[in-house]
Amino acid sequence: PIVQKIYQIVGSVLGCSSIVDLFSLGLSDALTKDLRKKQEIVIEELIKSNSITEKDIDDLDFLVEFSRLLEAVKRTRGNTKIKCMTDIFKGTVCNGKKEYDLYEEYLQRIFDMSEREIDILFIMNYCEEREAENTYKDDTREARLERIWHEEKVMIKNQINIDESTLRSIISGMQRTGFC
Repeated sequence: PIVQKIYQIVGSVLGCSSIVDLFSLGLSDALTKDLRKKQEIVIEELIKSNSITEKDIDDLDFLVEFSRLLEAVKRTRGNTKIKCMTDIFKGTVCNGKKEYDLYEEYLQRIFDMSEREIDILFIMNYCEEREAENTYKDDTREARLERIWHEEKVMIKNQINIDESTLRSIISGMQRTGFC
């Protein structure tokens, strides 16, 4: 029943009475498939994580925020960004948290970020988590930060293929989000 209600919400966000009506809107098959794939990523992630309850489905505020997520996903091209938006939804709206203002703020920030910025953010987070597992005798904060920054630069250069000055510029711009 939860999946059925979710698909009803998807239809209402797109202005159709049911998900089947989506195909009668005259959208090209490619756009329809792409949109459906994006929605399925969100729905599968929410169902897999058991994030949505029957109580959530009956909550109007929850439904409004879920619709907001689907609208943002509809206008997003990358799966990484979609997964990030879904994680934010799970962390702020689902499981009784109901932090709607925080969710709206984070969703807008993620929506405004490029795929490359999100990839850099994930690499930076990975490096910081990995460094947190390491402990060094007589380690200073500066030494730790220098190791993290070096590892981040190397990984980003290898995975995203950008130079240090471009990276610094991107990170400077990302600081507006509060995620960096």
